[in-house]
Amino acid sequence: MGGLLFGFLCGTATMERVTTDMFGDKQEKTFWSTLKHNTARFFGIILTIFGLCISMTFLMYGDGRTSPCKSCDAFSCIAFPPWTPYESKWWYCDDCGAVTADARVNPDTSEFDQLTINCPGGDDIILDIGSEEFQSDRAWIEGMLPKLCRQYCPNVKG
Repeated sequence: MGGLLFGFLCGTATMERVTTDMFGDKQEKTFWSTLKHNTARFFGIILTIFGLCISMTFLMYGDGRTSPCKSCDAFSCIAFPPWTPYESKWWYCDDCGAVTADARVNPDTSEFDQLTINCPGGDDIILDIGSEEFQSDRAWIEGMLPKLCRQYCPNVKG
């Protein structure tokens, strides 16, 4: 909605006015009509710049937790593409992208055997990763953390 509004304001502030010759009306330009035209364009540009500055301030310094609009979460992020199953999306609207974990190494095999995921809600989930479905590779585990978070952490907003 913001992009639509600012696009409209930018367009109206900077567009060339349609000449009256197009409609067959031969009205001569006076000083006052030129002044009114330029004043409207000037204030449109100022309003657009002001709106962009306010929007950039909210985007750069506002996060979902401090937003004055608590019901705007549904508009600020949409998991994409919306027609695919949840586990096949390209990006998500949750905090699982920044989840951390601690991995325990089995001293006998020198491989990871337990993973403690620090969930976004403050819960800790312990997973046994000694089975064959999990690889004992650090890069693989780091890449799988967001998926494991979405799968095992409670209260993950999706």
